[in-house]
Amino acid sequence: MINLYVYLTMSALFLGLTIGPFLRDPSGSRNRLDSWILLILATGLSPITLPNTMWQRLNGKLL
Repeated sequence: MINLYVYLTMSALFLGLTIGPFLRDPSGSRNRLDSWILLILATGLSPITLPNTMWQRLNGKLL
């Protein structure tokens, strides 16, 4: 059960970090369904992919 809370917390944090720039982007259309689907998909997968990406970035393996 605690894993669910960790997953939801990480997803909420990722969504909070990504929705601001997404909404402020003047070139993007906030009315396009595919943009929202991508944002939701990235948020849902962030607890899986984000720790690995951060680990690689910290070790200098990711540019």
